[in-house]
Amino acid sequence: VPIRHMKFDFDPDKASLYCHKNNDFSSAFILTFSVLIPRGERVVIEAVRAYRDKIVDPELKMRVNGLIGQEAMHSKIHEEFNAMYEAKGLPVKAIDRMGYWYFDKFLLGVLPKSWQLGVTCAIEHMTALMAERAFTELSEATEAGELHESEEDMDPITREFLTWHLLEELEHKSVAFDLYQEQVGSYWLRVVTFLLFNISVSPLGILSIRKIMQTPGYKQKGGAAREGRDFWFAKGGYFDTLKSKLYAYLKRDFHPDKKDTSALLERWGNHFLGAEGELHANITKVIEPKTV
Repeated sequence: VPIRHMKFDFDPDKASLYCHKNNDFSSAFILTFSVLIPRGERVVIEAVRAYRDKIVDPELKMRVNGLIGQEAMHSKIHEEFNAMYEAKGLPVKAIDRMGYWYFDKFLLGVLPKSWQLGVTCAIEHMTALMAERAFTELSEATEAGELHESEEDMDPITREFLTWHLLEELEHKSVAFDLYQEQVGSYWLRVVTFLLFNISVSPLGILSIRKIMQTPGYKQKGGAAREGRDFWFAKGGYFDTLKSKLYAYLKRDFHPDKKDTSALLERWGNHFLGAEGELHANITKVIEPKTV
């Protein structure tokens, strides 16, 4: 789990107001996700850090250190991306304030440490599924000689940094889960925290998207918003197609590595982050985590 320091060109003048599918709602969803990421990453970091000194397996401790480093860098880069859209007039600070009450005051301020680690596992499961889907579709499009959806419909600035982020989600997808199994291990708590997070975060997401959509001059005319909602939430839409994999988490014998994504990670990790990779120039430093 190497820690890559990254640099991206987040120039407001170069970025489209609509970063996904040139669609107001779909872009608002991506931007909401991005604005809330730094708060969510802090939950992940604090949750695993609380158990780091108790870890028995030295290899697991090294992986946890890598996870903390990667998530800290994700938070930093998302903050830079979010600042770019704040400069374009979107209510980034208002959404971040709402995120503060949910992530900082509720998840970190109220829940016990074991519950925080359970929530972290739920978060990591979702992001790993999103990464798996993205690179599976990229493989299929490449083999069919077609453009991938993100190449056609995602703003290049957004596509670059999300590609890096999702690759690292695949790299560390089982770290928090392995830590949970070693230090907590309760199946029922894992289920309860999964359901708690997925139910309780939804109102925050809805309110945040609405806040963006209400920005003067942002909403498009016609049925654009409905098209965007359908892409993400309709029957046969993005999350509907992930439903069976999402709820596989509730099985008692679930483990993230039961779905082997190593070939995806090797192929696209080399393609984007390798020595000749498309994003190699964006890497400013790589740190290999240690057990201490």
